Amino acid sequence: MAVDLKVIDVDSGEICEARRVEATSKSSGLSVGVYRSGLSGHLSEYKNTQVGKAIRACIIEIADYLQCSLVEGKDGGCMDEYNQKERNRREKTRNAIKLD
Repeated sequence: MAVDLKVIDVDSGEICEARRVEATSKSSGLSVGVYRSGLSGHLSEYKNTQVGKAIRACIIEIADYLQCSLVEGKDGGCMDEYNQKERNRREKTRNAIKLD
């Protein structure tokens, strides 16, 4: 499961933050939509499943990231952890294929 997060400045239209949060689950078949007021989908069906745990983990990770980035500021030490996670995610994705 992957969630692409973008924080947009409504005055300028500029993307202030962009981050991808990924989680894996042993289950599959999840459909989640994002709309202006929140999330949609049949999330209650996954409450006590691996998919439900992955959804909750992604939401917690997003909230923690936004707290670090927007409240504590980019100069705070907390961003080191998120930058390392992003490097690891990108390297894992890059290693998923073999280029000639």
